[in-house]
Amino acid sequence: MKDPYIRHIPTYTQHVNGCGLSSLLMLIDLQKNEEIKAFLEKIWEKIRGIYGKTSFNQKDLQYAVALQYILLKSVGFSYKDAIYKFLNQRLEYLFEDHRIINKYNQEQYRQNLLNKHQLDEAYTYLHYLEGDHDFITPLILMANIHTMKTDAELKILAEIFNYEFMYQDSEDQTGAFYFSKQDLVKKNSDSAKEKWKKLEDFSNNPDIIILYGQYHHWLAIRGIYRIHQLSKIKKSQENEDLENIPELNEKSDINEWNRKSMIIDMNDPATNTTVQLNFSQLSEGDRFYILKHRTNTDFKIFKQFLKYLDKDTKEEEKRWKNFLRKKVKEKTKPIEEKIIKTDEEASIEAKFESKIKEILDGPANSGHQKKYRIIKLKEPPIRNESPKEKSEDEKDYPKFWDMMDED
Repeated sequence: MKDPYIRHIPTYTQHVNGCGLSSLLMLIDLQKNEEIKAFLEKIWEKIRGIYGKTSFNQKDLQYAVALQYILLKSVGFSYKDAIYKFLNQRLEYLFEDHRIINKYNQEQYRQNLLNKHQLDEAYTYLHYLEGDHDFITPLILMANIHTMKTDAELKILAEIFNYEFMYQDSEDQTGAFYFSKQDLVKKNSDSAKEKWKKLEDFSNNPDIIILYGQYHHWLAIRGIYRIHQLSKIKKSQENEDLENIPELNEKSDINEWNRKSMIIDMNDPATNTTVQLNFSQLSEGDRFYILKHRTNTDFKIFKQFLKYLDKDTKEEEKRWKNFLRKKVKEKTKPIEEKIIKTDEEASIEAKFESKIKEILDGPANSGHQKKYRIIKLKEPPIRNESPKEKSEDEKDYPKFWDMMDED
């Protein structure tokens, strides 16, 4: 019997709520797809003028930023005809619907900033939303990268890398593969067995990748199989990997349809590790999104993206620097307060000053004088030369991750 196909994909970490981007990146496996890797690195080189000096230096996190940037460009409303035509032909109504949803979401982010009276920050969203452009600055990108991806967003990104979503008949209209409550409750039902075998077939096809949506988290599937399908060596290794799963440590006869021996093997970006679940741990809310590699396709769309971004990235960097200059001026501007005193306060102050004068000069009717020597501190010499202005790189600009809404 042939061993099940288990993908040896890399383990990546994630940005906060960036599990979907990281899971897709793991499944694409950049080490085996040099064209995709080179494309993402070119995107990063174009945007690193803004994002380069960041708190994340890991390649996988940089690739995720590039992926989020590509996604925002893909669903913007600028005149990028080649990109629009490419995605509209492949995704039709799903693409059009998500463009509308994306615009609504960005308006909501902007309104949230306006409600907090962060007017300058809110204005940066208009660079993306208004006019014939879709300029992306860090505030909008980081707000989006920290928002969990929908299945529609991941389907759009997958198409750019030539992976087609395989729609499955489902009551929830997501097109995802899943097990119903009845499948999970009724022991070894024919329906559950049939679905599991189909899922195994998908997993054993090297041209197919599977995104696993587990409640509010995305994971990358490595393999789906039953333990009896493994060779003796692999079975021994697998049992070691599954030691931390309580259900599998119970003594029970492992047979073909023992729920604890039906394994879902995957990479978890939240922990940057490989983990396993068994069938008994599944929930009716779990979804498996099946994506198949399009054969006989090329990556001409990459050139179109890079052509559009040559001008965009320069303008984005210019607009972002203008925003930072304004924030620096606001930060260093002295606060002037006009103090208005009441008549009572002015009278008290006058009496206080008179008392001080009396202490220093002595009473007017005293028969002797007590002299006090008042020492005047030397003031620093006045320099004719004006202070040297810092260069652009030396200026203490606020970092964009410090401006992010902690909520």
